[in-house]
Amino acid sequence: MDKLPIRPDSFFKKFFDETISMDPSKRAEALQNNEELEASQEKFSKEGETAAPDRHDPLDTHFIAFVESSHKLVELDGRKAAPIDHGDTSPDTLLEDAARIIKEKFMAMDPSELRFTMMALV
Repeated sequence: MDKLPIRPDSFFKKFFDETISMDPSKRAEALQNNEELEASQEKFSKEGETAAPDRHDPLDTHFIAFVESSHKLVELDGRKAAPIDHGDTSPDTLLEDAARIIKEKFMAMDPSELRFTMMALV
């Protein structure tokens, strides 16, 4: 939280304050069970142009994230048992390093696959 300014009245500030003493497993459980976040996600998922699937329908897609942690490019994927270290990076080269891994490891698996979206949060 020392690198990102977070509004004092935001959901994230409240969540971080409430879970600061929890271990990662308990924090994940608190996030998963957060009714405010679930209600917000439900509301915004209905505003898109594409019909949202039922929340219980099986999906063949999911989200992953790439972050810089201790000068390492780390892949966070909820379907994997642990974070994946993709080598050295820095805050200045994170986007370039993540794009390289995405091209080499994901897009190269099936270049004809069109169901691929990338977003950078800066």
